[in-house]
Amino acid sequence: MRVTSYRMNDSLRATLESLLERDAVGPRNRSRWLCTQIRNLFDVDPDLETVGVGEARDRYPIIGTIRVDPETDVLIDRAYEIVRTIDPRAESVQSAVIRAAIRNAKKPLRRNRERAGAGEGNG
Repeated sequence: MRVTSYRMNDSLRATLESLLERDAVGPRNRSRWLCTQIRNLFDVDPDLETVGVGEARDRYPIIGTIRVDPETDVLIDRAYEIVRTIDPRAESVQSAVIRAAIRNAKKPLRRNRERAGAGEGNG
């Protein structure tokens, strides 16, 4: 696993803390939760159309860190390809992806087993 950083503002940090509390995630599992949200983002927005939306005028003074697992690391590399295909000069792609993943997590909770289809037929 590699450790990397991302940038956010006060509002997004408050959202993140609220989501972590909602999902009963402690500090030790924060990175795992964020990696799951990044993978969920790719599930619901494979073209990453929500990455960077509405961020042009925002400032992101707060730095967070995340331990990125290998599966998520591959997705972040893919995000660079997708975003830079649209805008070759795009900067801070990794942070933008993480912010989009946090915003996407505000939607109803999705668990890993549901992503894999294990939740099907249990309605």
